[in-house]
Amino acid sequence: FAQPTTSVRQAPSTNLQAWPNVAVHSKDATDSVLESTDIIYVNAGATSPPKSWLSALSIGGRLLFPLVPGKKEQGAMLLLTRKRSGFAAKFITSAKFYPCFGASEYALGLSEAFRVGDMRHVQSFKREGPPDDSCWYAANGWWLSTTPIAD
Repeated sequence: FAQPTTSVRQAPSTNLQAWPNVAVHSKDATDSVLESTDIIYVNAGATSPPKSWLSALSIGGRLLFPLVPGKKEQGAMLLLTRKRSGFAAKFITSAKFYPCFGASEYALGLSEAFRVGDMRHVQSFKREGPPDDSCWYAANGWWLSTTPIAD
């Protein structure tokens, strides 16, 4: 058998080196302070977005991650966009992902919210104040609201 002289599989930083505006960091982003950024894409199911992800978003920045109730349950891709007055929120599509270590615990009530609530009505993500009548789901000091944020 002939051994290949070059690796077909390369590190992400090598594959993306043609784009100087892209940086690849190999670290746990759930408990690290992240630099300010315009886009965060998470490809593992989270039951709650870590504060580090939210804090890193610049105004207009977007966070796309799978919000899932638990390891084997159906969730949905949630897009958060940071505005001056808070976070706009929109579910993009249903999703089922492997858990995101550091951001995945069982989310009590989230399965029920996906089952009985219409996720298409979610318009904002809130971290301030107690949930009001517009609450679609609440947990861990944050909640999803069916009311849009003022911008």
